Amino acid sequence: MKSNCFFIILLLLLTHFYGCRDTSLDAELYSAYEDQITPPSIKTELYLIHFKDKGNQDITKKEAFLSKEAIDKRAKHAITTDQLDLPVYQEYIDEIKTTADIEVMFATRWFNALVIATGKDFDKKELEALGFVQKIESFGERKELHSYEEGANSTERITQKLTGYASNSEYLSGTEINFGSALNTLEFYKNELPQQGFLGQGITIALMGQGFLLDFEIDQEGEGTNLEAIAHLGDQRQIIDTYNFHRGDHEVDTRSWEGHIDLEFSASILPDQFVAPACKAKYALYVPESSDQEEAVDELLWVSALERADSLGVHIVNSRNIFGSHFDDPNRNIPFEKMDGKTAYSSRAVNIAMSKGMLVINTMPSTKVPTPPTDASYTIVGSGISQKFFGEGYQKAWSFEEVKTVDGRSKPDFFSIDQSVDDIRGKRLSFIATGSIFLTANIASLWSALPNKSAKEIYDLLHESKENDDTSLTNYININKAYEIGK
Repeated sequence: MKSNCFFIILLLLLTHFYGCRDTSLDAELYSAYEDQITPPSIKTELYLIHFKDKGNQDITKKEAFLSKEAIDKRAKHAITTDQLDLPVYQEYIDEIKTTADIEVMFATRWFNALVIATGKDFDKKELEALGFVQKIESFGERKELHSYEEGANSTERITQKLTGYASNSEYLSGTEINFGSALNTLEFYKNELPQQGFLGQGITIALMGQGFLLDFEIDQEGEGTNLEAIAHLGDQRQIIDTYNFHRGDHEVDTRSWEGHIDLEFSASILPDQFVAPACKAKYALYVPESSDQEEAVDELLWVSALERADSLGVHIVNSRNIFGSHFDDPNRNIPFEKMDGKTAYSSRAVNIAMSKGMLVINTMPSTKVPTPPTDASYTIVGSGISQKFFGEGYQKAWSFEEVKTVDGRSKPDFFSIDQSVDDIRGKRLSFIATGSIFLTANIASLWSALPNKSAKEIYDLLHESKENDDTSLTNYININKAYEIGK
C-alpha cells in the first residue's frame, strides 16, 4: 500500500512540474533551424567586418608573419610579398572590442576581415562609423564555434607518440622498394618516379580533415590508425603543424576517421605491403570545420586554414570540403549562377593560394555541380574511380561525370582512383580513401622530382600531360609525361 502511495505522489509531482514549466524552451531547443529562438544576451549572431587597409605595419619584416620556409619558397619562385601576407591590424581589432559588446572569433588576412559574434540586439551602425571599417557583412548564426584560444601544442605530442613505435624509414634506404598495393595507384597515374626515389621529399602537404584519430590504435573492428605505418613521421619529425580551426586550438585528435585515412594513404611505410608515394613529405594536419554542422562561417574557417598553410610554406593542400550547397541554414546556400570561381570566398582563396605558390586539390562534390571551391580556376579537382578487387578493371564512382561551371569551364580536372583502406590495415572492407589524396601524393612525388618548378608550372605540366579515355570526357593524369616535359 505504501509503495502505491509513493508512486501516486511522484506522478502528481511530475504532472505539476511539467504543467507549470515554460514549454517554449522545447521550441528553442528542438524546433526546426529557422524556428529556433536564442536569448538576445547570448552572442550567436556572426558578422564579417571588412577593413579598408592593413594599418601601420612594416611589410619588409617578413619574419613577423611568415615562416622561414615560406620566405624561402617565395624567394625561390620570385613570389612578391604583398599586403595579402600581412595579418589583420591588431589595433583595429582592439578598437572593435572596446567599441561594441562583441566577441572576436577569428580573422582572415587574405580578405582583411574579422569575424565577430554578437547578441541579437546588436546594432552595427556604431562599428560602421569607425573610419577604418569598409563594410559589415552578416554571416548567419553560430551554433558551436569557439573563439580563438591557444591550447596544448598537439604537434609535439603527436610526434612524441609516434616515436614510441618502430619506424620503417630505414626500409627506404634499400636497393629495391616493394611498394605493395600502392603500386596500383602508381600505375594508374603512370608514375615511375617513386621507384626512382622521389617520395615527396622537400614538399609540405596540408591535409584538411574532420579529425586524425592519432590517439586510437586499430581495434578488432578495424577502426583507428595504423601507427606503425606512420611512425616515421615522428622519427623524422615530418609533422610540422596541427590546428583545429573550429575549436581554435591545436587539438586534431577527434574521433573522426576522415583525416587519418588521407594521412595513412599519403604517408605510410609498410614494407612489402604499402609504401605511399609521398612518405617523405612533411605534413600539416588541419581540422577546418565541425563534422556536426555546416554553417556559412565554415567556409571562412577553411580559408583561414589555407592562409595558415601558406604562412608556413606549404606546397600542396588536400581537401574534401565543399561549401554552399547544404548549409544548415538554406538561406545561406550559394546559388549556381554564383559558382563562377570568382564569387565564393573559398574559390577566391584558391586562386590567391596559387599566386602564393600553393596548389589546392579537392575531391569532386556529390552535388553534380561544381560547388565552391571546386569551381575555382586553379582548384585541381579529382573525380572518383574505383578498382573493385584489383585486377577486375576500373569502375567509375558517383562523381565521374563531367560538369560545367556557370562560365562554361569543365570540372573535374582529372580522374582519380579510390582505394580500400584494407591495404594498410589488413582488416575488413571499411573505408575507402577518396581519389584526391592519391592525386595529391603522386603530384607531391612529381614536384619533389622537379623542385625548381613553381606551383603554376606544376599545374600547367599536369594539364599538358593529361590523356583522354575513349569512354569518357574526363582526363587521366600522366605523371611520367609531365616529368619528361618539365625536366
